[in-house]
Amino acid sequence: MAVNIDMIEEITISSYKIPDWLEQQVFESGGYRCVPIVSFSKTVDTLLIYEDEYLMDQDHWHNLVKTKVIGVLVVYSGHAWKFSKDTLDRLDSFECADRVRIFANGHWKDREQYKNIVSVHYNVQEHATSHHVIFQLYRMLKKRRNPSKDFVWFTVPKDDYRKKFVQELGKSEIFTNSMTSFEMSNESLHNKVNAVVDKLKTTYGASSWSNAVDSFGNGLPNLRAYENCFCEIVLETKNSGSYHITEKFYRPTAFSVPVILLGGKEMHRQLRQDGFRFYDHNNFYEKFHGADDIDIKVTLLKDFLIHVKEHRPQAMQDIAELNAEHFWHKRKNEYYDTVTSGWRKLVGKENILDRIYNDLDT
Repeated sequence: MAVNIDMIEEITISSYKIPDWLEQQVFESGGYRCVPIVSFSKTVDTLLIYEDEYLMDQDHWHNLVKTKVIGVLVVYSGHAWKFSKDTLDRLDSFECADRVRIFANGHWKDREQYKNIVSVHYNVQEHATSHHVIFQLYRMLKKRRNPSKDFVWFTVPKDDYRKKFVQELGKSEIFTNSMTSFEMSNESLHNKVNAVVDKLKTTYGASSWSNAVDSFGNGLPNLRAYENCFCEIVLETKNSGSYHITEKFYRPTAFSVPVILLGGKEMHRQLRQDGFRFYDHNNFYEKFHGADDIDIKVTLLKDFLIHVKEHRPQAMQDIAELNAEHFWHKRKNEYYDTVTSGWRKLVGKENILDRIYNDLDT
């Protein structure tokens, strides 16, 4: 049934060249119907654009806001790290900064320094992973999990940071009783993942089951590894500067598998702020984050891994179980609050939920 835009004009926002998936996301999680426009022949109260449009010509968009051709410009950032310090500094110093608002998947480095920028931050992968089918798989794994091996460590060492850890420790005797895989390129990983997903869809059909698997992107869970391995080593996509948290962390967390997170200090702090906890020994994380020299980080990690390997601390599994419960039963609810209130904050008017609430009066 076609939607009568005239009847719901108050809950529509204009959009310019946004991807189809973003239009759907804004409607389903924000409660606003996007109405595409192709020109600025008249003033626009609220306009939504994607990060690429904004970053191609920041001054152009600022000028449209400054001259009030656009009342409020909302920019959806799918990759927070694309917003460089220079980009953020320019926006923060813009005289109409409060009318250029950012919805960011991820977090900017030291974002509290930008006093004039109106922004909302979240991690979309957290929501994608918390799929009801994944929850069922988690409950199945819980009954079957009986670790006999130490670590699972699957990573693509495509940057110097990850390469260093893999080169120094990947072939260490520490991992003689572990499951490791170091793909040399994203392409080879993509091909493997696509083959698995295509086979599942061919065998069982496309449905909520395949949607759940798709939610992991290129980081599919290896449930046999999770059954047999005590702990997963996680090297996130961005380990310094601005970042977003991906399936690399949320995947083992959702399955109640202990995690050793080798990310940056701010990422670690954000996850703790979100309510997640980490097993520590001999102040490992404080020392790891305080070391600027990568060789020192490698040495600290080696000592920590030996401790975990030798002791298999029960406290580590206890924390993993608390994190899983937190992920499934608290963070899921907070996601909806963050996203719905976030869009309302940036757009500044009632949404479809307000309408539906008022309509349910019979």
